Order: sequence, then C-alpha cells, then structure tokens
Amino acid sequence: MINIFVFGCGMYVCGSSIKPEGPVLSSIANFISINEARVNLFFILKNNDSVLRSKKRLDKSLAFKNICGNKNVKTDLITEDKLFENPGIFKLSSSINMALICSPDYCHFQQIKWALSYFIPTLVMKPPVCNLKELDLISELSEANQTPCFVEFHKRWDPQFQFLKQKIKSSKKLKIHEIVIEYGQPASVVNKVFSTWDNISDPFTYIGCHYVDLISFLFNASPKKVEFSFNKEESLIKAPTKADAVHGKIFWLSDDFGEFCSNIFANWIEPSGSDAVSRQQLSILTNKWRFEGDQKKRGLKLTDEEVKQINPHYINEIFSHETNQYYASGYAIDSILGFLINCNSQSEIFKMNSCTIQDSRSTMQVLEELQKSFIN
Repeated sequence: MINIFVFGCGMYVCGSSIKPEGPVLSSIANFISINEARVNLFFILKNNDSVLRSKKRLDKSLAFKNICGNKNVKTDLITEDKLFENPGIFKLSSSINMALICSPDYCHFQQIKWALSYFIPTLVMKPPVCNLKELDLISELSEANQTPCFVEFHKRWDPQFQFLKQKIKSSKKLKIHEIVIEYGQPASVVNKVFSTWDNISDPFTYIGCHYVDLISFLFNASPKKVEFSFNKEESLIKAPTKADAVHGKIFWLSDDFGEFCSNIFANWIEPSGSDAVSRQQLSILTNKWRFEGDQKKRGLKLTDEEVKQINPHYINEIFSHETNQYYASGYAIDSILGFLINCNSQSEIFKMNSCTIQDSRSTMQVLEELQKSFIN
C-alpha cells in the first residue's frame, strides 16, 4: 500500500485556465501507471471551503480523471486538522508514505514538520519555508529522523541546464565573468495564480529563487553578499505585495571557480500581450564561451488566433481518447516523478539532480536578505 499526501490543490497541482494540467497530478498519474501497487491519494486542504473549491478544480483535470479510472487507486479530500488530529487512521506504519507540499509557503513549515515527524519522505515546492530559522529546524528534524526532505527546484532537470552543467564540468581553468538573468510574468498571471492566497511577497521570492538555486547547483557556489533594489506598481497586482519588480545582485564564492557575480531581474509587470506564461532569459559569459538560454523560444511556435511559444521540455501532455490514457513528460514531470519513484525504490538519477532541504540553504540566505531589505 502506498499513501501519497498532497498538501494544497492549486495551479501546480491540478492546473488552471492558464495551464490546463498541473505537474503534480500529471506526475502522480505517470507514477500510478508504472506502479501496480494499491495507492491512497489524499488531498490535504486548510478547511471545508478549500475542499469544495478543490473538488471543482480536480473535476476539470484529465490527469485526475485518469487516476480515478484506476481500480487500484482511492482518492479523498480531507481537512488538515483531521490529518493532524487522527494520523492513526491512515495506517502509516504499514504503508509506503510520501508527501508533496504544494500549499502557500507560509503553510510549509508545519506541514513539513508533521510529515517528517512520521518519517514520511517529503517534496516541498519553492520557496521551502519562510526563513532560515525554519529551514534549520526542518534540516535538524530531517537528519534526526533520517527522513529526506527535498525542494522542487525543477530547473535542475531542464535539458538546457543539464547540458550546461556538463559543459561547465568539462571546461578547464574556467572563469565566470558575467551572469545575467531576466524572469518576468504578466500581472494577469499573478492575479489568477495567487487569487486565494492571504499574502504574497515579491517576484524574486516566488520565481527568481529558481535561478538562485540553479547558479548554486551549476557552480557549486555559495552567496557571500547580496544587494537588492525594487519597485512597486500599485495598480497592477491585486494581492498585497512588497514589490513587483526586483533586481538582485549576488556575489558568489565557489571552490572551483572563485568569486563571481550574478544579476537577476524578476518582475510581475510584463506586458499583458505576452505570448507565454513567463519570459525567462539567461546569459553566462566566461573566459571560454558564452551560454545563452531562452525558456520560451525553443524552436517551436504555434499560431492560431494567438501566437504562442511552446516549451514541450517543461511539460508535454498526451491524452489518448482511444485508450482513455493520460501521459505527461518534461522536466517539471521528471522532478516530481523522480521523487515518487525514489520513495518506492532508490534512484541514483534523482539523487544527482535533487535539492535537499540542506542544499536549499544558499537560496534561503538570499531570500532572507531580500526580506530584510524590505524592512530597511
């Protein structure tokens, strides 16, 4: 018996009008299709209102319909207090258990703490927690209970950056001269994604953090100094935010590459006519080569009533009406599916690319400095 606990049921779980399918449910559907064991899939929600909203979202998901069509799977939506007060009813000791934390980040700490307390391997969406104090407490609990907690930084799995990591590894006497990253989303996307959240901070915390982790991963580097500037557009973002555009200048130190600097620009104020959910561009200049990556322009463009840039490397969904089967691929799937497989049987590929809660400390250091800069 396998128990999968999914905390939250937002866009990353079951999709939205912007993204018809969510990577979490798509990954679970894939996992179930290759696993013959009986599975209990529990969605853990904050309250009864969240349960009702989530049922409506799930009913629109092809991946969820595919999951429900499997006779070996049982699904249930329950409130968080029921889970915390009566964990015995879930037969944790006689099952393989795994937890996916997909709720707002201000809920993560207590949810991760519960999972690790019951020795349940956990994958948490970024940012993992709200501050370094919470991160250190979770790290201590993970080590004490010998139960892993991973952070879902899926950029590590992108074929572009897998290639780049190998290029860096094979380049001798490499010096990094310049790293520039731009990551932007239209305000309309933010207003839809965060419509039910009580509080959101800034674009750097929610999207820019992907590239902080990526730099740490690619160059095995730690941040030594950070500088931030930011501004706010009151009329565009409906939810309360601290900033809507952030520039982060990070000074890094690596045992292999010495000192270098990165500039990361993250915003939620891209023009509403953008042809993709996000605009992401990366440029790295070294003494040996220049790498340029564009997350949107990957050689595929679809033109119908609108012009759309397609990124099948992120998530590509296939549904067969003949067999009624759903399948998804892409690096967002690889990250989550890799975790699920690793819980069931150890995966060396997952270990190579995964980010443990301890590995995420560099990213949390940068995010904590950003929060301090808002106060100052």
